[in-house]
Amino acid sequence: MKASKITKIIEDNAPRNLAENWDNVGYQLGKKSAEIKKVLLTLDITDKVIDEAIENDIDLIISHHPFFFGSIKSIDLDSYKGKQIEKLIKNNITVYSAHTNLDKAENGINQLIAQKLGLKDIKPLSPDSVNNKYFKLVVYVPTDSVGLIRKVLEKFETGKVYDNYRNCTYLIEGTGTFEPINNANPTIGELNEIEEVKETRIETIINKNQINQILPELKKVH
Repeated sequence: MKASKITKIIEDNAPRNLAENWDNVGYQLGKKSAEIKKVLLTLDITDKVIDEAIENDIDLIISHHPFFFGSIKSIDLDSYKGKQIEKLIKNNITVYSAHTNLDKAENGINQLIAQKLGLKDIKPLSPDSVNNKYFKLVVYVPTDSVGLIRKVLEKFETGKVYDNYRNCTYLIEGTGTFEPINNANPTIGELNEIEEVKETRIETIINKNQINQILPELKKVH
């Protein structure tokens, strides 16, 4: 079974958009197309867990706490984290995490704990955090750079419509005009001259919790 098929089952029950903005859920390492025969579940990914996975020919580790919490700026294979990454990659082990999205999901960890405590009339303390709130994202980009923008959107699986479609976008081609002034350093055009460029307007929908993750990524490639 492909890793993507297994993780889809998780996300159907605990959608990633339920995760807190500071969280990092989903694929941590590996590839969605990996063929999975054995899965190991864990709270944290430690050296002991990795060694157990290697000894038992595990293809996919599903952890509750993310393997990566912050952004990665370098991978030093002599460091503690670097050695873990190296072992996982060399042994073709894919890593996936379901954290605060699994905590907050209906019939998720928080609800199960509340039920174990015998609580009644269980409701979310912050209802807005578990409701899907969507925004329209609109980006104007030179037509020959549309692919760069769409790669970012596909990375975050934006444009989800119902349960059966994702990466839905609407593209409108037109002409954009601008005049670089002052200290501008335009990729296209010259200072103090009006430039006309064939551009494409890209529209899609994103979840509220994706905003702080997607915008910085778009700015890197725009």
